[in-house]
Amino acid sequence: MPAVTRTSKCLALAACFVAVLGDPAAGGGSDAACTSDSCRAFAAAADKEEAALLQLGGLGDQRRRTWPTKPPMKPHPTPIAWCTSGGGFRAMTGGMAMARVFMNVGLLNNTKMDAIASSSGGSWFLSQLAYSDKFRDAVLTSGSSMTAVLTDWMNTYKTYLEKQLGPTVKVVQLLNCLQGSGYDHAAATIAGGSQHFYSTKSDLTLQTWDEFVGGFLDEYSPGVGGKPADALAKWTHLPDMHFQLGFSPSSFLGVPAGNGSGYVLGTLGIDPSGQAVQAPQPLQWVVPGKGCPKEKKAFYDMPNSHDYFKNLPSTQAFPAGNPETNSESSPLFAGQIPSVSMIAGASSAAGGLILGSPYQMESFLKANMQTEAAVEGLPACLKENGLDAGFSCGKELTADECATANGIVATGLAEAAPCGGSLVDGKCNYPNVRIVDGGFVDNLATAQTVGLLQKELKNSALRLVLTDWDGCTTPPNCDGPEYTQTLRLLFAANVTSENDMFPLLSPQVFEMQYDQLALQFKQMAYTDSVNSTLWYATVTTRTVDNKAFGVKAGTPVSLLIFKFPADIPTDLYMVDFEQGIDKLYPEMAQGIYDTVEKSGVVEDWLRETN
Repeated sequence: MPAVTRTSKCLALAACFVAVLGDPAAGGGSDAACTSDSCRAFAAAADKEEAALLQLGGLGDQRRRTWPTKPPMKPHPTPIAWCTSGGGFRAMTGGMAMARVFMNVGLLNNTKMDAIASSSGGSWFLSQLAYSDKFRDAVLTSGSSMTAVLTDWMNTYKTYLEKQLGPTVKVVQLLNCLQGSGYDHAAATIAGGSQHFYSTKSDLTLQTWDEFVGGFLDEYSPGVGGKPADALAKWTHLPDMHFQLGFSPSSFLGVPAGNGSGYVLGTLGIDPSGQAVQAPQPLQWVVPGKGCPKEKKAFYDMPNSHDYFKNLPSTQAFPAGNPETNSESSPLFAGQIPSVSMIAGASSAAGGLILGSPYQMESFLKANMQTEAAVEGLPACLKENGLDAGFSCGKELTADECATANGIVATGLAEAAPCGGSLVDGKCNYPNVRIVDGGFVDNLATAQTVGLLQKELKNSALRLVLTDWDGCTTPPNCDGPEYTQTLRLLFAANVTSENDMFPLLSPQVFEMQYDQLALQFKQMAYTDSVNSTLWYATVTTRTVDNKAFGVKAGTPVSLLIFKFPADIPTDLYMVDFEQGIDKLYPEMAQGIYDTVEKSGVVEDWLRETN
């Protein structure tokens, strides 16, 4: 009998979609689908019936979950999205704690929760929430303390690190040559980043960033990394997922210039006037959740991408000695649905833009090598060790910087960065693009999410929950621009949209002045062993035009913002486990959950903005 009831409900829901969308076979459709109250009512009814079926059991282990007994809040007239920032394992931990809070107040199991967006470490959290049964159950419904959940996760991550066998011989040789020539800072920077690529294979083959991320995802929940990052199953009870990425059309390295068909290092990303024009471009991988699916498959969103590719400056990508350019980009991931590890890895690939892009590598080398007093012999040392990729360099690079760039390429580190297409002989050649860390375009994944919601929901007002996990080495004194840039860039503020090495597109989408927002923050009763602080603010504002992210001006927005400036590391290596640093993350998760849950801030905001 339950199966008959469920089938009839599904048929009714399908009929509703056809009524609003039109018959897909006949090419019918309406952009109003995702705002249809009738569709949402049917979706809510189907959820209610499915919850009853879960209590009956007999539908397989994945359906025998017990969701929180607290009923979901009634659907709200104003759509809601949650945007959570990057910050490595700190961001992943914060996302886990807040997800449990949101579940307990009925927000995640709510037909008006339209989207969750993430960047970088936040995408480690979101990818597991979406595709790992074990992770989702542990965080949302297990009843275990957050301390126990994080301790278990950290223990499996440690097990994964214990499988790593160390750097490849070529990486060690590169570091030795740099140190022997007096470039200690550059060597230390490369050494720190290359730990992610330590091999887990007996032949010490270099591990790519995707393999690193997929490896620790699989260690906790076997098989998750290889799953296709496609539309969510109905029983996940989750909204659409927006994974923030970036892409860089000049981020490729060809074959050595010596045979006449390579690429010149040090000239890419420079326009005819000599100005740097290369900036990472916004890109989201959008995964439909339950509710009222407008898209049956996951899809890329790239605002103004066609115009961008058509107008690539000819000096941004050209073979040596040949100034013409091919402005056609290869399809991202060869037109296939990427795996979970590819999306989670690409969203968090901080090294991808530096290692895989000639222009950004040039900027990196200038920032890290020109301040050190060096001794002669670096090019010779690298060449003696077979670390010369054969690239010529532009006039902006010194001989040592050019040699180091060739050394990085020769080690294979450049190819460890995520490629947006198919590798040819192990290389991400033009016209493929590099997919890079979402933090290089918008570390809170907010701007493009707002643009997509405007497109889907038309003239609706919006409600956004922003969780910012920026690090800070001197808590509680973390109010300066260097510690609040993730938030500042979303608001009107006297802050430049660039970092130390390359320009960034401005992700500003809110008209409110950041200084005005800063006055609204209230400190919460959070304590931990490293003096972190937890703050929240509730404000209202409107959107401003931002064509790069697809945002239009004038939409009313209610914001609930949490920020957590903390001296808790972004990265976590074996040495950190040896020093007990891993204990900070369970403490953080439990503290945030307890503080926010007891405060009632989320429930109060939902009622006030209803």
